[in-house]
Amino acid sequence: MNVLMTVMVASVLGAGPDQPRDLTVRVRTSVKRSLPFLAMGAQQWIATKKCSACHHVPVFLWSHYEAEKRNFKIDPVVVANMRRRMLSEYLAHPSFQPTPQDRAFTNSKIGLGAVYLTLGLRADKHADGRTETSLTKLLQHFRKQQAANGSWKLKSSQPPLVDGDDVTTMLILLSLRRKPQSDSDREVRRRSLKWLKTSAPRKENQPIALRVAILARYGTASASRQATRELLARQNTDGGWSQTTDRPSDALATGEALYALSRAGGITHQSAIEKAWTFLTSTQRDDGSWLVHTRNPKGHDEVISYFGTGWATVGLITSLPK
Repeated sequence: MNVLMTVMVASVLGAGPDQPRDLTVRVRTSVKRSLPFLAMGAQQWIATKKCSACHHVPVFLWSHYEAEKRNFKIDPVVVANMRRRMLSEYLAHPSFQPTPQDRAFTNSKIGLGAVYLTLGLRADKHADGRTETSLTKLLQHFRKQQAANGSWKLKSSQPPLVDGDDVTTMLILLSLRRKPQSDSDREVRRRSLKWLKTSAPRKENQPIALRVAILARYGTASASRQATRELLARQNTDGGWSQTTDRPSDALATGEALYALSRAGGITHQSAIEKAWTFLTSTQRDDGSWLVHTRNPKGHDEVISYFGTGWATVGLITSLPK
């Protein structure tokens, strides 16, 4: 009887008798393999480059804090050391210039690391006084750098790390407190949402996926459903998503899509999520990473693959059943 019930439930979910439970186990196994890769990569980057980097330690912290919330085992000592270093590099400068490399940065624009650091700190379920102080300083920085039209601009924008002011604006919106604590906080949010509403949506995966997450939090139910349908329509036959329509599926785009769908009510889109799980678990490399190719003709794949592995990990974690 138990076997029969398992098959019946799997049939309702649109899966074979070995799914979805076995697929969920594969997803958790995949995350358990990617977390050590992210930890080692962040530590090696610091050791060799002498820098936390906007694309390593913040992504490492975000993925590990999300993992801890879903009961994955993480190394608390490594996480604490990375957090301490990150907050020291980004927040200890007397004039608060949150960028790890260029201390002469004039603070006229926002650094990518500050955005992802905020996303990471917001996911920490053990947030302490220093975390809250840091988040307050980061929010003040974002408020100061918000353009008159309500958008935000990075000091350097390069796809696929961040591709456009709309992406920067949506990432910062997602990093803000759900409940504004002051009138100025509410005004920051109001202006950015107004700008997003009037700006033309771009037909690339990153802005489409992030709009799904934004509308799930701030938009109407109908607008959220419409954006989600657009994202689902971009899913490829292999189960993954592509950064742009002329590129193959990759872990970065697929991780972003999974993250967005989880914010839009993942159980409603379980079939698409399971196809994405299958794509990611079948394309993960032996070292726990995913290969993502750069879109910069003069660039290399190392940074993009690390960043993509971070997004794939976050996407897998957040789309798992709670």
